[in-house]
Amino acid sequence: LLVSAAPTNTKVEFRIRNDGRIRAQVDWIDPKTQDLHFIGILEPLDYIYLNSFLGHEFQVLELPNLSSGRCQLV
Repeated sequence: LLVSAAPTNTKVEFRIRNDGRIRAQVDWIDPKTQDLHFIGILEPLDYIYLNSFLGHEFQVLELPNLSSGRCQLV
């Protein structure tokens, strides 16, 4: 997920929604180090509001099923 379309110092507020049937983890990617910084877990049909800046990148990854320990096959 990349927040873009204006100068990089522009503050933005946005929402990420999990429309799927799986749990997902949201991380912010540090632009200087590429390190991941944990934002939160999104349960199915859940959402999270974020404040950030245009140009910041986020990673959203499927989490393994709690019962099986496996991710869904795509």
